[in-house]
Amino acid sequence: MSISLPDRIYAELKSQILSHKLIPASSLKIDALSQKLHASTIPVREALARLCAEGLVVQENRQGFTVRPITPKLLEDDYRTLAAIMQVGAGEAAAGIAQRTTLNASHAALARMANSEFVDELDEFLLSWVPSKRLAGLGAFCLLHCSYFFNLDFELRGEEGWRHFRRRRQRSAVALQAGKGVTAQKLIAEECEWRISNIPLVIREMLYRQLSA
Repeated sequence: MSISLPDRIYAELKSQILSHKLIPASSLKIDALSQKLHASTIPVREALARLCAEGLVVQENRQGFTVRPITPKLLEDDYRTLAAIMQVGAGEAAAGIAQRTTLNASHAALARMANSEFVDELDEFLLSWVPSKRLAGLGAFCLLHCSYFFNLDFELRGEEGWRHFRRRRQRSAVALQAGKGVTAQKLIAEECEWRISNIPLVIREMLYRQLSA
């Protein structure tokens, strides 16, 4: 099935926003986007309205559109929302594993994540355990939206930051294998606070790179 023009434009703009090819606070001119995307203004406006509903774009005075500015408060909110949803998944996963010890696939996945090379897979694993599809979808969106800042954060922290992150994730995977959901939830909360502590540096670096581009 072919994708519709508004869907294609929406997907393309969303990808550029999340990857920061369209930087925060930048203006989105409908006429300019129409020319660039080889489309009329109607599907462009429809795509921008969808992005507004998702919080990635802001409409100003019902006329112009702007990529949502990034502030320390907004980034902290994103981190906390993602962590809260991950904690739900951790609780569900631990309970399911503890009650049904024959879940070989889950045990194998967690054993893999206990290896430092695969700790990044824990996010998707926990989201798969979130009982509400809507909540899981929000978690996946937050994870995608935060990925740029996660990567920037690790660049600033260096190798020691990566080691700290891997150790905590490995401990979470081991706790889940043992059905210890509360321990995993605590580790997720601690990781969230660890990320939040570095937000000022992350925002400063983001702004510096925008000015230097």
